[in-house]
Amino acid sequence: PPSRKAPATSASKAKASATAADTATSSSSNLCFEGQKIAVTGVMASCSREDLEDLILQHGGKLSAAVSGKTSFLLAGLLLEDGREAKDSSKYKAAVEKK
Repeated sequence: PPSRKAPATSASKAKASATAADTATSSSSNLCFEGQKIAVTGVMASCSREDLEDLILQHGGKLSAAVSGKTSFLLAGLLLEDGREAKDSSKYKAAVEKK
């Protein structure tokens, strides 16, 4: 089975949050996701799901818990939280079906 990343420490979480906050502050006028519904699935390699969702909201996007005909984007990590591949998720399958 694929190896899983070690849990983030408090210091790395603080650093990731600071980086996300810096990015949001420097581009707060950039609403590149304005009017877009975005669903997120899986484990992201470079940031936490919470940080990613914050960035989406800060850039004008709306989060979607499920994929529907109104979903603009699905952001998928390589693996799901349970170790399966992202392509095995119901969100991924729904997005492929609706494209």
